[in-house]
Amino acid sequence: MKIYKKLVFALLASLTVMFILTSCPPESKPANTGYGYAVVSVGRVNLRTILPPDGTDLLDIFNSYRFTFTATGGYAQQVGYNETININKDNLGSPIPLVPGTYNLQVIAFMDSVSDGQNQSVAETPDPVSITINEGGTTTTTIRLEVYSPGSTTNGGTFSWKIDFSGITASDYTVKMEIALDDAMSTLLQDIDLLETDSDTDWDNTFDNTDEVSTGTSNLAAGYYNVTFTLEVDDLSWISKNSGAWVNANMEDPFDNGKFIFSQALWIYQYLDSEFEFDFTDESFGPQTVTFKYLEDPTPDTQAHAVLGGSVSLPSGYTKDVTNDTFGTPPARYYFAGWWTKDGRPYGGGLPGNPIDDPYNPDLEDHPEWGNLFTNTTGVLGNITVYARWVKDGESAHNFEVAPLGGNLIKLALSIDGVSTAIYNGDTITIDSTDEAELTITNIDKLENVEWIYNNELITGQYITGSDNETLVIINSGGVQPDNKPFIKGFEHIVVIKATDPDYDDALQSFWFILDLKDLP
Repeated sequence: MKIYKKLVFALLASLTVMFILTSCPPESKPANTGYGYAVVSVGRVNLRTILPPDGTDLLDIFNSYRFTFTATGGYAQQVGYNETININKDNLGSPIPLVPGTYNLQVIAFMDSVSDGQNQSVAETPDPVSITINEGGTTTTTIRLEVYSPGSTTNGGTFSWKIDFSGITASDYTVKMEIALDDAMSTLLQDIDLLETDSDTDWDNTFDNTDEVSTGTSNLAAGYYNVTFTLEVDDLSWISKNSGAWVNANMEDPFDNGKFIFSQALWIYQYLDSEFEFDFTDESFGPQTVTFKYLEDPTPDTQAHAVLGGSVSLPSGYTKDVTNDTFGTPPARYYFAGWWTKDGRPYGGGLPGNPIDDPYNPDLEDHPEWGNLFTNTTGVLGNITVYARWVKDGESAHNFEVAPLGGNLIKLALSIDGVSTAIYNGDTITIDSTDEAELTITNIDKLENVEWIYNNELITGQYITGSDNETLVIINSGGVQPDNKPFIKGFEHIVVIKATDPDYDDALQSFWFILDLKDLP
């Protein structure tokens, strides 16, 4: 049994060098007690821009982290062992030596580096994360960061907007923007008429009646906000035209007495500017069309419709294996890897995910561009086409990512002959021909709606055990045959775990790994 990892073990020999930059192992290490190691990674954090996001990840902005381990049990608690470690972003994911025991881990992310003093705190773990360290072992955990000190009045960021109304042909209308704290009371902070020039000490708004563009900046404390736009129209012919579009799409007309409401979520981080730009046109107030291109003949395109800023249900029942000649000869088995905002196939066709040589797009030579993953929670801000992505079994390690916005909460462990090993997102797991392996979600209590998927088929029945689909059992000598579609021995296969996170509005979570079943001798 071999485990191919992306992170940890090659760095163990260089721990001493690494911790010159961070901290040294404690001098009070108990006699005859060996260390265990913690590897902390950061899942994709919530973006700093008003949602829907523009794809900018805060992980590119954070320069350092402070990890605080507080002992809560085991030997570490007996000896009163606690540890605070400052790490620059280049060392994120390196193993941290700790006395065995259980800990609560809290993390703060900073804009500045360790050498600069870490004064600009931006994001943090909202609650302590429990982690257990075993002597001589390595424990991995993925943490989620949120806005540091929501509602803080000491430091904040700015919300800037640039909104163009020139595409609205109604003869008479008003547009109001409200900014409210996203709490139980939804406390209204600002009520701004975007079509009038006005200002006070809290915000600055300008409107150019020639260009019909409203721009402004608002200083806000760090935290979460709702931003609501209300368009009120007195032009009955304009309303009738747009209402007709909703009728033709067989959808309920969202206008209410001439009002159209469009809401977005706003995340304000200390020291950062969140920006929102949008061009309103007449089409903004009609059905927004999502076109699904399957990129697999002869399947025709399908469409769905949403209100501006809303989401759509993804096509259902599309679970077949691609075994025709669409992607080349001979026919092969492909995994459906979701809907993406760009067609990332190489110029002139070919297999998604393969290295390409595109003379028209040299930057795509090694990494085809698929844009962003489109899910059933993605806000639709205009007509959009999304593309089915197919990954061939045996070529699954090429530029493949299924983790959606919201982070990777799922933790997975592999057990063979009673020996358990942590598995990382994207690992290749090799199972020898005589092995019986169990893959177990170790934080199943944090998840709901757990699904194991192979070739877009749910793995069910005797191969899934434990509460809430906790464990997948693989017996290589007999093979696993979910729904009569067996994993092929001597071949690589993509296995995806999907779940929802009840603590974060049922946000979609996913985890994937490559399963390599060694053939029988």
